[in-house]
Amino acid sequence: MQRASGGYNGLNPKNHPLQSVTLGLVARQQLYKALWLQQELNYVRKGGQLTGAGFYDEDPIVINYVQVPVLLHVQLPIAGALAVYAQGGGVLNLGLNSRRINPQYYAGGNKYGTNPLILAPAVGAGLAWQQPQRSYYLNFRYSADSRDFFERSYGGKDYTLRNKGITLTAGVLFGLSAQPPAPPAE
Repeated sequence: MQRASGGYNGLNPKNHPLQSVTLGLVARQQLYKALWLQQELNYVRKGGQLTGAGFYDEDPIVINYVQVPVLLHVQLPIAGALAVYAQGGGVLNLGLNSRRINPQYYAGGNKYGTNPLILAPAVGAGLAWQQPQRSYYLNFRYSADSRDFFERSYGGKDYTLRNKGITLTAGVLFGLSAQPPAPPAE
């Protein structure tokens, strides 16, 4: 589930962030004992609804993305099959659609822009329960887009929307990449 937020800069509207489900694939490669390189390919929906902004365009804003995170993953055992981990890296968001504009709400002086390619830093942490040939994960991740996904200019003033949020993921990793790192030598 992704809880994202955005807001028109310069205004104080009420924000109703989109809550959605993310679908994806994860691949992990061990680099050194407890250090892994993790790549993902995800389908993500971001956006929300702003009310009280003083504009007529208070329809929900939903942008669909293909998201490609590349993260370093450090995982340490804490008790038996249970481990804790931390992650950090970058995320490439590729927009599949843009904000739909209803022309009846807009004057001719409005100008609009969208960014189909947005980078974001990401940090996260979680718990892993490791079993033979699979691991179960509970992950919390924070990311904040580096660019606005929607820009509006009217009357010499710019208004923008940008996503940031926390993602909660529960998942299963299958195969050899799910094996725990070898315990440190004593």
